[in-house]
Amino acid sequence: MRPLLWLPDGCLRMALCLTFLLGMQQVEARSDCPLQCDCYNLRVDCTRRWMLYLPETVPLTTRELVLPQNRLTELPPLKISYFTELVHLDCSFNAIEMDEKFIFPALDKLTYLDLSYNLLTVINHQTFSQLERLLFLNLSGNPMIKEIHVQAFTKTHLLGYVDVSYCGLATVSVDVFNHLSNLHILGIKGNPWDCNCTFLEFCSWLRQTRHGHHATPRVELIDRENITCNTPAKLQGWQIFTAEEAVHDECFLHVHLVDLLTVWLISFSIFVGGTAVAGTIGILTVVYCHPAIKVEEEEEEEEEFNY
Repeated sequence: MRPLLWLPDGCLRMALCLTFLLGMQQVEARSDCPLQCDCYNLRVDCTRRWMLYLPETVPLTTRELVLPQNRLTELPPLKISYFTELVHLDCSFNAIEMDEKFIFPALDKLTYLDLSYNLLTVINHQTFSQLERLLFLNLSGNPMIKEIHVQAFTKTHLLGYVDVSYCGLATVSVDVFNHLSNLHILGIKGNPWDCNCTFLEFCSWLRQTRHGHHATPRVELIDRENITCNTPAKLQGWQIFTAEEAVHDECFLHVHLVDLLTVWLISFSIFVGGTAVAGTIGILTVVYCHPAIKVEEEEEEEEEFNY
């Protein structure tokens, strides 16, 4: 009597080989996994292990590397560059620093990068220039980031989520985000925004993106009601869109009066100067030219009479 599950000898051997290979892969994956981390299905999770350095034995085939709540102070570019299959990198809640020379290595498959709550200070035009597939970028909780270079995200044009909440930004150029046609979620709350005349352009762009405007995509602001001004003192704590109208009236009314006064002074000066020049020319013409013309006419009349 045959068993209920019957396979030919060839198929049975193939099934046993596949089982053996899969088992070997699991053993190899577990043997490469750092002792202080958990590894499963190309994911390496080293959350809250108080590590000072990036683990040495992380498998190079790792697709998801999770390193939050450790004591990392740097991300060695050379070491990171070996993870060519990496898609997801979470380094939040560490003490990572990056100077102006730091360039994140080219990881062609990386789409998710979380560097929130670290000690970042500089975001220039080269920092993320080689991450062309990046979709998600979280830089929140880095209060020493005072400025973002206007071309910081030029090469990461696929970004759909950017969070720079709770940084040290007082102002930012519209051009930092304006070219990101896929941007749909933006976090900017918790920054010490300076709601002055130069901030109006950025505020106006934020208002336009709320519902989409012409070529501008619709962008949802994270906790928009709690995005407030820090300076000037009279607007401290005001929601930025509430303060926008007051700042707009003050800035543009002042500019309008100054421009009007300037135009009036220029026009008046031109009028007075033109009148004076014209009058002077007229007087000189009458004084110097008219008698000579009269003498010439008399001489011509005498010559005609003699003939």
